[in-house]
Amino acid sequence: MKKETKSKKTPFSIEAKFPADLSVLAFLRNGVYNLLKQKPEIGEKLARRAQVITDELCTNAIQHGSEKNGEIQFTLEYIKDKKSSEEGEIKITVKDQGKEKRKTRRNQKIHGRGLKIVQSWSDKFKTTKTKTNGTKVQSTIKTPNS
Repeated sequence: MKKETKSKKTPFSIEAKFPADLSVLAFLRNGVYNLLKQKPEIGEKLARRAQVITDELCTNAIQHGSEKNGEIQFTLEYIKDKKSSEEGEIKITVKDQGKEKRKTRRNQKIHGRGLKIVQSWSDKFKTTKTKTNGTKVQSTIKTPNS
């Protein structure tokens, strides 16, 4: 993990860069779940949702947006103004390098539902191209008032 910050509006922000290799995802998704479930206003249900979203976005970045020895950028933010009664937000951002996309077999009966799940579980969902022709995907989940 690269950076952790705290402020009035961001109880935490964690950034990580990792190799475009599916073997590292278990560590990342379990870390996301274990970190978020500790917050009472997030709880287990939203922590599991964030875990699945993390897994889907990172898997897509590795399989479809990265060269074999590429790198993925991941950011997890929990944003909540403690003085406000407004909802908080969990923001998950994943960026790939957009180089030499790997060819994958597409069996629509097995594959192709991940982003639909992410979109349905996200309160906000945004995909943009980066300057290096990579993809940046951001999912936002609102947390209840505490």
